Amino acid sequence: MSKKASQPRDQYSIDDIDKEIIRQLRGDGRMSYRILGQNVGLSEAAVRQRVNRLRENNIFTISVVVNQEAFGINSSATIGINAQGDLRKVARKLADIPETEYVNITAGKFDIIVDVLAADNKELSRIIIEEIKPIKEITEISTNIIMENYKIAYGAGPS
Repeated sequence: MSKKASQPRDQYSIDDIDKEIIRQLRGDGRMSYRILGQNVGLSEAAVRQRVNRLRENNIFTISVVVNQEAFGINSSATIGINAQGDLRKVARKLADIPETEYVNITAGKFDIIVDVLAADNKELSRIIIEEIKPIKEITEISTNIIMENYKIAYGAGPS
């Protein structure tokens, strides 16, 4: 499942009401337009139009965050990767691995940072050995197994 972050279509101008709508939806993505409108001082119709415009311009998406353990995901790692050649090509190959959750080209110690989700450490090892290491452009891999999560916050934006 390849995931590529969407970029806004145009230079969409976000005002303070848009920011407040996003803040409200970050707290409860299922909030009704009626309640959202009351919270930001707009009618239900006006808030619906703004939400639709924000979504159409790829300013945000509404998604579901699952309990990973409920889906049999008991091991995860953040992997730092250095590579030679076209980093975008390497990133696309990594993004094609079903167990990669995030793939980011970065500046710093590593060229690419990858988050991997697996059923257990044995499966995590298989993914690294059989899926990641064979990518010929990769020159270095540094695996950091996640021991405990204290915060998972998706997406930047108004808080």
